[in-house]
Amino acid sequence: MRRLRLPLPPPVEPRSLRPLDESRRHYLRDVLRLDDGAALVVFDGTGGEWAACLGRDDSGGSVLAIGERLPDPGSDPALPVVLVQALTHARSIDEVVARATEIGVGTIVPVLAARGRVRLDAAGAGRRQSRWRTIAAGAARQCGRTRVPDCTTPRPLAEALAAFPPAAPGERRLLLTPEAPHPLGGDGAPPERLVLMIGPEGGWTEEEKALAARHGFEPRRLGPRTLRTDTAGLVALAVAGVLWGDLND
Repeated sequence: MRRLRLPLPPPVEPRSLRPLDESRRHYLRDVLRLDDGAALVVFDGTGGEWAACLGRDDSGGSVLAIGERLPDPGSDPALPVVLVQALTHARSIDEVVARATEIGVGTIVPVLAARGRVRLDAAGAGRRQSRWRTIAAGAARQCGRTRVPDCTTPRPLAEALAAFPPAAPGERRLLLTPEAPHPLGGDGAPPERLVLMIGPEGGWTEEEKALAARHGFEPRRLGPRTLRTDTAGLVALAVAGVLWGDLND
């Protein structure tokens, strides 16, 4: 039987009572219609999960009785993957965040590209980031991950790349573009860390490609067909998971 899982903000203390906020109370009591004594698993999004039981405190409020920490289920990917994703329509990126979480992304870096036709002010960027983190937590709950991918604040490509530290030994940075001479995974040693850069529907400009090259990105292609931006990132993650990750286990 599949375990019911619920994300909780850290820290989670074993052998403690955790009051439920209204959204989680509503989900467990009103949506799932769970009664007192229902067993579930809670996870903190940073790698830990615990047995828990739904109950009530002395005032009648809903709480979770947190039990012992559970053994690592091994559901989180061993290969750290960063997805640098050019923004497009909001609904499409929502789907990318959810599906990329299921496939095994570690970090999602949304960027504003020259041909992306998306413009955000600070308030809009903050709302998008909050929504994506909620979506990622829900996808992690569904697929059994104990770590929720980080979704950074959307910002221009130049700012996002400038925030990247120098590439560590064993790290590969790949820019996906249809005209690249080599396919994804066609050469080179298996990476210990992977950064994938996915452009907008109109593609990367020559200036953006040059900027990426200065930050260590190599051009790669994904087969003979031109994929939509919200398809390309997921395909690249899946291919990387098969070639170097755990999708072929």
